Amino acid sequence: MKPDKPARNFRNKLAKTLGMLRYYKFQSIFFRYFRSVFSIILVIVSLFLVITYYMYDFSRKAEITLLIEKNFMQSANTLDLINQTIERDYLSVRSNEDILLLTGFSREYLEYKQRMTTAYSDEAVNGLALLKAGNRLYDTIYYYCPKNGYIIAWNQFIDESLFVDTDWIRYYHEYGDSEWYRIEPVGNRKTISIVKGIIVNSVLQGILVFNIDYSYMDMIMKMNKNDAIVAENGMIVMSDNEQLTGRQVRDFAGLSELYRMKTDSAEKYSIHTRRNTINMAYATSGKYTYLSQVEIKEFGNIKGSLFGILILGMSTSVLLAIVLSLFMAYNSYGNILNIISAFQASAEENGKLAEDKDGGSPEVRFIKANILKAVSQSASIEKAFQVKLQELKKAQSIALQTQINPHFLLNTLQIISFSIARETPKNKQATHIISIFSDIIRNLLDTRNYLIDLKTEISIAKKFLEIENIRYQGMFQTRWDIDPQTEDYIIPKCTLQPILENCIKHGLKYCPKKQKEINITVQAEPQGLVIIIRDNGLGMDAQTLRVLKARMAEPYLPESQHIGLCNVNMRISLIYGGLGELTVDSEAGIGTTVTLRIPAIHRYDLVDLAATERTDRQE
Repeated sequence: MKPDKPARNFRNKLAKTLGMLRYYKFQSIFFRYFRSVFSIILVIVSLFLVITYYMYDFSRKAEITLLIEKNFMQSANTLDLINQTIERDYLSVRSNEDILLLTGFSREYLEYKQRMTTAYSDEAVNGLALLKAGNRLYDTIYYYCPKNGYIIAWNQFIDESLFVDTDWIRYYHEYGDSEWYRIEPVGNRKTISIVKGIIVNSVLQGILVFNIDYSYMDMIMKMNKNDAIVAENGMIVMSDNEQLTGRQVRDFAGLSELYRMKTDSAEKYSIHTRRNTINMAYATSGKYTYLSQVEIKEFGNIKGSLFGILILGMSTSVLLAIVLSLFMAYNSYGNILNIISAFQASAEENGKLAEDKDGGSPEVRFIKANILKAVSQSASIEKAFQVKLQELKKAQSIALQTQINPHFLLNTLQIISFSIARETPKNKQATHIISIFSDIIRNLLDTRNYLIDLKTEISIAKKFLEIENIRYQGMFQTRWDIDPQTEDYIIPKCTLQPILENCIKHGLKYCPKKQKEINITVQAEPQGLVIIIRDNGLGMDAQTLRVLKARMAEPYLPESQHIGLCNVNMRISLIYGGLGELTVDSEAGIGTTVTLRIPAIHRYDLVDLAATERTDRQE
């Protein structure tokens, strides 16, 4: 097959241009352009790189400062909550009648009334034990009765002379209400001891000490290396730097100056930056001051970096100058015109040949600009499409989530109404129903995260089952078999509740069996996370099961009131694609089993994935 005329013309023009280049005309024009272009580009590129360098360094320091300040405030707020908890428990002990009665009795009276003493002491010990069990913050809690010399511990009522740990009593007599870091004589555990006296009518009735678990507090505070919590007496009761803990803040110049500036200021929070060090101080609602000094490292060596940038700028300028000079020289000899001819030849085959066959400089610029614009727009559209696709999946999942049958909410409100009307205003059941119902509503309305950890999902499901069991007057029992290792895996929000609602509504509600049960099993397998929900209710015959499976296989939600399983199945497909699966097995008179299989993704892996997606979007 012979080549067509436009193709032959193109090859002829190209050969002619190459022949002209052999006679050095291209080189002479090239060097003339190169001198001018190189000088201009070198200045522009060097300025651009230097400005970019300083802008990057400035923005980096600003972002790091903001992040450090945010983490500091989170830790400070945590410390405030700890103070409030301790103050609350102190008031609880102060108002405990059994403890106050023991405090007022003399040693002789206690020994004489042994049976009465045992009864009161057991109640007092139980009171402290409940405080300790209700908060992981406490390592031990002790209460000393000065009048009779006995100590009420969270696990015993014992004579002071037989008690091993009495340093806190001596410490109170020397310093009064105070806090200090110490190592307990039993077990050598690190603690932060908070000693408070209970004074009634100017008379010391008792001495209370809360020994806070240092390791647990260190875990929830997430402090930096040079952070310190300073008590009112100037002692550093907690720091990630072991050289600081247990010593006076005045012994350390930097922290001492920061502490003095904070105590002299009436403001609750202060921050200032000195060179590359961020100094922050926060006065808690209690008697503590939280200090932090964070050093921001310099972004490399300035002189070396600037020299490297200039070398990079010069190299880039040479490269750009060569490219641009080649382009302009090539354009001068008509090579671009030949390329336009080739485009015109290609357009002629499709019946779109341009009328102006000669072309020219304006046409060259027009074609090039449009080609580059099309490529750029295509890349932008592709990137935007991927972002929108992810957002669409999330929006569809949230939209499907909000379609959950609202009858549950109405029934719950009805239960609350009946309970309040039937019981006294102090009815605990009505109050409890309102509390757990509020937790469920709050979880349903929170659309910020459509994926949550399995522990939270199970907690909401248990609250839902509790309400339903109250509604049906203890009609069924629930058995949970949860692998503890699966609690941190993620699952789409509101996955279990629709399935459990189907168990109750279609399986157990009208079942004549006396013992009605729902069994939930969660386990991790090599293929992923497996959740099995089984009831012993009415079940379904083969025809009904086939209809249900066909409805679940449809790419849209059916327009009926039975959308629970279809809703969950569609959200699983949207989020996991072919990696997720929801199956239903049932037998009439035996019961129904729903099995959910999804990839086992840890919540920390999800945080890393989200960070990667944000980085990709920024790039």
